[in-house]
Amino acid sequence: LQQKYGNDKIIVLKGNHEQMFLDWIDEYNNPYPDGTEEYLTHNDWLRTDFESGEDTISSFLSESQTEHLKHMSETCSLESTCREAVRMILTAYEDMIGWIRRMPFYYETEIQIFVHAGVNEKAGEYWELDTTDGILLGKYPPTKGRFYKAVIAGHIGTGAIVDDRSFREIFFDGMSHYYIDGSVYEGGKLLILGYDENDGKYYQIEEQGMIPVVAYK
Repeated sequence: LQQKYGNDKIIVLKGNHEQMFLDWIDEYNNPYPDGTEEYLTHNDWLRTDFESGEDTISSFLSESQTEHLKHMSETCSLESTCREAVRMILTAYEDMIGWIRRMPFYYETEIQIFVHAGVNEKAGEYWELDTTDGILLGKYPPTKGRFYKAVIAGHIGTGAIVDDRSFREIFFDGMSHYYIDGSVYEGGKLLILGYDENDGKYYQIEEQGMIPVVAYK
C-alpha cells in the first residue's frame, strides 16, 4: 500500500509484537555483544510466546527451511536454532526488516494521536517528552476520559476493555479515546475506523457502509 499510494498516505505504526520480533533478531544476530558467551534473555520472545513466535518465523521461511529448523531443534539448543532462523530471515528479507525498524511509534495530527497502545496523558500537551517506548507499545490498562486530543489505539482487545469477551466492535469512551483492537484472531473480523474530515465524525467501516461510532454504554 505504501508503494502504491506513498508514505504520506499510508502510515504503518510499530507495535509491541514488531518490537519483540526485532529484539529477537538483534539478540541472535549478535549474541555476544560484550565478548562473553552469555545470551541476552531479558526479552526472549520465542521462549515467552513460543506459539506466535513460531508462526511468525515460519511466515518468513520456505517449507523446506521450516522443516530444517524443526529437525535442527531436535538436536541443537534453542539458541543455535534461533541463530540459524535469524540468518535465514535476514538473508531473504533484509529490506523488510529494515522497513519494520523504521516504523514510527505514533502519528499525530492537529486533533489526533494514533498509537499502538497509548501515551502518558498525565503529562498533558507535553506527553511526547514524558512517554516512554514501553508506554507507546504496551500501555496497560488503557486510559479513558478527557484528553486534549483524540487518542486512537489498539493493543488491548475491546472486549477486555468493556469486560465482555463477546464484544468485538470499536470502543469509544464518549470523550477522547477510540480503541480498535477487536481480537481479530478470535472473531475473524478486522475493525476499521474512519474519520470524515468534512463532518468531524468517526465511523466504523463495514461492507454495508459507514456506521457512526457512538459511545459504549
